[in-house]
Amino acid sequence: MTADGGGLHPAFAGMTVRAGGRWEAGWREERAGRGVGRRSLAAVLGLSRETYDGMLAHAVAGLPNEACGLFAAAFGTDDALAFYPMANIAASENIYEFDGAEHLAVEKRAEEAGLTVVGVMHSHTRSTAYPSPTDVAQASRFDPLGVWHHVIISLKHPAPALRSYRIVGRIIEEEAVEVLP
Repeated sequence: MTADGGGLHPAFAGMTVRAGGRWEAGWREERAGRGVGRRSLAAVLGLSRETYDGMLAHAVAGLPNEACGLFAAAFGTDDALAFYPMANIAASENIYEFDGAEHLAVEKRAEEAGLTVVGVMHSHTRSTAYPSPTDVAQASRFDPLGVWHHVIISLKHPAPALRSYRIVGRIIEEEAVEVLP
């Protein structure tokens, strides 16, 4: 790989590989105010209070099965402003699966609201909020460039735990989550 990302998809231009094989953004754009104008693979995922609360409520309501959904941000930012709960058509406590038609409908709703889908949320009913081998395989298949945020909510303990990751191939990197005012 060349230093300028030559030969790679444009999403990787200006990126380098850190020790351990993790991708690191070589540029970042910020304007006045918290997170406004971020244009890189974020080290922080911002969630509006409504998005955060909606994710937690959907995860709990989905018990005993895993719950899932998509979330969206204004184009070019990593601050999720909307959460779209979806049905887990696998109806399983171990895996989740979207209905293709519902996925397309969510993408259309987000676009009509001036947003773009930036990630997927799902719950783990009995394990920690860390990507399982199935989660990593799905990320590699449906998000091969690692541009989506992968939010996992663990319901293993009485208090839900929400964490977010970027996944590129088999590289998993946790990112901070900030609930926005």
